[in-house]
This record gives sequence, structure tokens and C-alpha cells, in this order.
Amino acid sequence: GYTIADNGLFDPTGVAGIATLASSRVDAAVGASVVDSVSVELEAEPHVTKSVATISGPVNGTLEPRAIPGAVVEYTIQVTNAGPRAVTNAHVVDTLPAQLSAVTWTCTATAGSSCSAASGSGAIDQYANLAVGGSVTFLATGKVAWSATGTLSNTACAALTEGGLTDSAPANNCATDSDAIVPITVSIGDAAVSEGNAGTT
Repeated sequence: GYTIADNGLFDPTGVAGIATLASSRVDAAVGASVVDSVSVELEAEPHVTKSVATISGPVNGTLEPRAIPGAVVEYTIQVTNAGPRAVTNAHVVDTLPAQLSAVTWTCTATAGSSCSAASGSGAIDQYANLAVGGSVTFLATGKVAWSATGTLSNTACAALTEGGLTDSAPANNCATDSDAIVPITVSIGDAAVSEGNAGTT
């Protein structure tokens, strides 16, 4: 248990999970010291933000790249803990769109936070330790398949795994980005090749 100070205040800094708070007092009715205790469920608030950028195209390279077949796209997935408790082993998952190939990713963390792995390939299925106010950022890069059509739709989620720690705002634990894939158009008459416009996020 954790003893409450004489002023009745308790500072939960550094405490994770369920904290049992205890204070002692003298009960005049029984003429003896009595310990009062109460369990407090501690909270943390991890949330996910996500964005995508086309970093190169098969026609114009890095000059005005667009989300078309053959383009290389990069997703930025950031998981941040708003507190008030630090988080151990937050589970971060992003399956990434099926229309992408040769997917690789890296993970970096702010001071006091950490990634379970610095890099990898394919889908993201990792764990992260998050300080209060800390974050981890995944950069996932892949190539849009030449046969790809429709929409690049991608959702990343983070979840608490630490026993006794409650998520105070679970609605923001996932983030989705969607972008239309615009086919390359070829004009046979003058052999001109142009790229379509990217969809909106």
C-alpha cells in the first residue's frame, strides 16, 4: 500500500496499475488506530496519429510524385502517451495495405520512451514503452503494385497491455489514412505518359 500524507493528498508518480492507498487514524469510538485504505485505478492515454506521403513516382521520380502504380509511399505512424501514467509494452499494430510490396519500417522514440525493435519488414506488430508525453514514430515505406487499383487504406492501432492500467480515451487508439490510386494514362498517338492526381487523405 501507499501511505497518504497528513494533508490527505497522494502523489501517484512512478506508480503503475492499481494502487492501494492507506492512511492511519485514531478512531475515538474504539480508542485504537485504524487503517483506512482504498484502491485507485491509474490511467494512461496513448493515441495514434497517421499520415502518408508519396516520396517518388515511376514517371517523374521525386518531382511531383503521385500515388500511382509503381510509386513509393511512406506512412508515418506516431503513438503518443498523454499520461498521466507511463506505459509499458503498448501494442502497436499496422498490417499495411495489400497493394504495397517490399515494405520496410523503422522506429524511433523520444527521450524516456523506447521501441521493441528499431527496424523491420512487412506488417508492424511491435511493442513500445511510452513515457508521459513521450512517443514512438514508425516510418513504413513500400511500393505500390503495378496492378494496384482502388484505394490505399491503412489503419494503425495501439493498445495497452499492462495489467491494471486503464485507457482514459480508447476512441483515439486507431488512425486511418485513405488515398485513391490513380492509374497511369498513356497516349499512344504521341507516346506521352502522364500521372494522375493523388487522392485526398
